[in-house]
Amino acid sequence: MTAYEIFKTHDWCQHHYAKPSYGGACHYDDPAAVSFCLTGALNVCYKGEGDLESARLRVLGVIESLYIYKSICRFNDSEDRTEQEVMAVLCAAGA
Repeated sequence: MTAYEIFKTHDWCQHHYAKPSYGGACHYDDPAAVSFCLTGALNVCYKGEGDLESARLRVLGVIESLYIYKSICRFNDSEDRTEQEVMAVLCAAGA
């Protein structure tokens, strides 16, 4: 599974790695998580298989080439960020 695919079944969020349906924040490994930020989705996807660092570098490379951000979290949590932009970055990065 890729991080892109995670967002087909889970919502995207900002300011927390993951959020449960009852509000607040939770760990990305928590079964109650119903939404993830970009970093949380990468952690879920690549924690047991694949190369997390490689995926992060690919995503960051796309972000740096298209936006002014040097951080995945800052890109994700930007006030004007949209889920469509996050999905486009994941698609371009193959993550």
